[in-house]
Amino acid sequence: MGNWYVVDNFGNTIAGPFFDKQSAEMFVNGNDMYHVVYKD
Repeated sequence: MGNWYVVDNFGNTIAGPFFDKQSAEMFVNGNDMYHVVYKD
């Protein structure tokens, strides 16, 4: 079972793990520097 993470444009993990994508997207909150990714 994987988790969702927030990474920046350089691939550094900023936040996580999140158990659901919505929580990760709330953290990003439209910030262009951050992206939500899924990792197994």
